[in-house]
Amino acid sequence: MLDEPQADLQVSEEIPAFGLRHALELAHSSSQAMAVLWGGEFIVHFNDACRDVIGDGHSMVAGRPAPVAWTELWQAAAHRVELASRGEASTMTALRLEASRAGRRDQSRYDVAFSPLAGEAAITAGVLCTFTESAANP
Repeated sequence: MLDEPQADLQVSEEIPAFGLRHALELAHSSSQAMAVLWGGEFIVHFNDACRDVIGDGHSMVAGRPAPVAWTELWQAAAHRVELASRGEASTMTALRLEASRAGRRDQSRYDVAFSPLAGEAAITAGVLCTFTESAANP
C-alpha cells in the first residue's frame, strides 16, 4: 500500500504520467521495499515495505524531493540515482542507512538496485530503488 501522506497519489487513472502510474502500481503490489523517485526533482514515493528502510520519519519524506527529504540516501547514492535517470541501471552493496525506528536510532545495511523508469515517449522520467537487507548487517 502507498504511504498515507500520499493518499492523493493512489494508483488510479487520474495520475497523469503514464510511467508514474505504472511504477506506483508495481511498488504498491510488491512486498519488496521500493521507492520511486520521479521527475527532475526526484520526488519520493514508496510502498509500505519501504517504511522500515526510511524509519519513523517516513511521513517527512513522502512526496518531497529526495535531495532534501531523504538526505542520507541522497548523500550516499546521488551518483547512482543520476546514472539511472540517464538510463543506466546499477547496484550498491551494503549501503548503510541509519533511521529512527520506534524512537530508537538503528543502523541497517541494504543492497540497493537503481533502475530507470520510462515516462512518456519511453524517455527515462524516474528511478526505481529496490532495497534488500544486506547479508553484511552485523
